[in-house]
Amino acid sequence: MKAKRRAGVALVIVGVLLLAAALLLLLHNRQESDEAGAAAQEALAAVQEAIQTGNVQPGAAPAPAPADGEPEETEPTDPAETEPVPELTVTVINGHEYVGYLEIPSLDRKLPVMKLQYMEDLQIAPCLQFGSPWTDDAVIAAHNYPSHFGPLRDMTGGETILFTDMNGASITYTVKIVQTIQPTALDTVKESPYDLVLYTCTTGGKTRVMIGCDRAE
Repeated sequence: MKAKRRAGVALVIVGVLLLAAALLLLLHNRQESDEAGAAAQEALAAVQEAIQTGNVQPGAAPAPAPADGEPEETEPTDPAETEPVPELTVTVINGHEYVGYLEIPSLDRKLPVMKLQYMEDLQIAPCLQFGSPWTDDAVIAAHNYPSHFGPLRDMTGGETILFTDMNGASITYTVKIVQTIQPTALDTVKESPYDLVLYTCTTGGKTRVMIGCDRAE
C-alpha cells in the first residue's frame, strides 16, 4: 500500500511539474510575442517616417535621355517588355535593412518588412526571404507570434493585402489560397505561381501556413 501511495504521490508531483513547465512556456511565448510586437511597431514608425520624409536610399536610376537628332525607326514593341522594373529600395534603420511595410486590413495589422539577413531578424519583423514585390515573386516569412503572422491561419481567401515600398509606392494583392505545407517544402513557396507568398509556422511548428496572393485586378 505504501509503495502504491508513493507512486501516486510521485505521479501527482510529475503532473504538477508538467503543468508548471507548460505555464512557464506559455508565459515565455507571450512575453516573446509582446516584445516582438513592440519591436515591430517601433520599426514600423521609423519606416513610415522615412517614407514620409523621403529619407531613403535611391531606387532605380532614371531612363537615359534620348540622343540629339532624328530617332531611328524601330519595330513597335510591347510596352510591358520595355518598361523598366522598379528597383526595390532598401533603407537601413537601426542597423537593419527595411524594404517597406505590409498592411492586412482584415486582421487590423500593419507590419514593417525587413530584408532577411539573419534568422534573428525575424524576432523583430517579417522578412523578405526571396524575390521582390516588383518582380511578382516575393516571399515574406515571419514567426507565428500573435503580434506578427500568427493570425494568418485564420484567413480563408479573398482578403486584401497591401505592400508599400520605401518610396511610398503601393501594390494591392488579393489572397488566393491558404494551405498547410511541410517545413521542408521550401520550393513550394520559392517557386510558387503567386505574385506574393506569406508564410509562417503553425502552432507547435510541425507544419507551415502558406498564403498565396496575386495582384488585385
